[in-house]
This record gives sequence, C-alpha cells and structure tokens, in this order.
Amino acid sequence: MDVVQVEVSTVIDRPIEDVFRFVEDEHNLPRWDDDLIKATKTSDGPIGTGTRFHLDIKPFMGTTEGEGEVVDHQPNDVIELRFDMGKMKTHVHHLFDVQGKSTRFTRRVEVQPEGFLKMMQPLMKGMIQKRNVAYLAKLKSLIESES
Repeated sequence: MDVVQVEVSTVIDRPIEDVFRFVEDEHNLPRWDDDLIKATKTSDGPIGTGTRFHLDIKPFMGTTEGEGEVVDHQPNDVIELRFDMGKMKTHVHHLFDVQGKSTRFTRRVEVQPEGFLKMMQPLMKGMIQKRNVAYLAKLKSLIESES
C-alpha cells in the first residue's frame, strides 16, 4: 500500500531533557498539534513503550476519534507512535538530537490512507508537510518561552 511520508525538523533552544519531557507529556500535545483536541492516556503507569491513548482529533475533514500506542520510547532519543483512526493509519517518529546546548527535534509522519481516502493521497503530502512545519514552529515557541 502507498504511504505518504513527511519529515520536518527544527532546532529548539533548550536542553534535550526539557524538549523530550515536554513532547512526551500527552497534556502538551494539543498545545502544539492543532489537529489534536485531546489525548487521554488509557493505560496504567508512566509513559513508555506500550502506553496507550484515546485521541479526539479534528483533522482537515471534521472531528474523529482514534487509538494510539507508544511503540518505542527511548528517553532523550525517540518517541515512536502508531495511531489508528479508522480509514487512516498514522505512524509518527519524534526524534531528539543534541545540537550544542540546543535540541534538534524531528517529526517524521507516515500516513497510510485506506478506502476512499486513497483518492486524496496526491494532496496529502503537501498538506501534511505544511501543517507539520506549523506544528514544529508552535512547539519551538512554546518550549523556548517556558522558563
């Protein structure tokens, strides 16, 4: 099946530990990802590999719900997530790299549309790219403005 892939990076003027801690906190996700209304942790324990979430999402085509899971969690290195939102399967990699006293944060998104959504695939890459550039700009601003 065809997969739409997008990768966006930014350098955040904060130590890697601060950036990682902010990104892994599900309460912060809707603050910088405008498509996400709410992420609710549905599994017990601290966030790590295997943590599950219920998602309330407002993507470009209306409100929907889905389930997500952390499939890899390496502190200050990677948070890998998989989301199932019906006809849309999404795989997101959040990658963290030290860059001097700052952090290079990279978000790689892979979307696998199914059914009628496959027809929109040619438009998806540009739209997903544009939205993720905006998300990372907002993330950078939020983290850098916090003391």
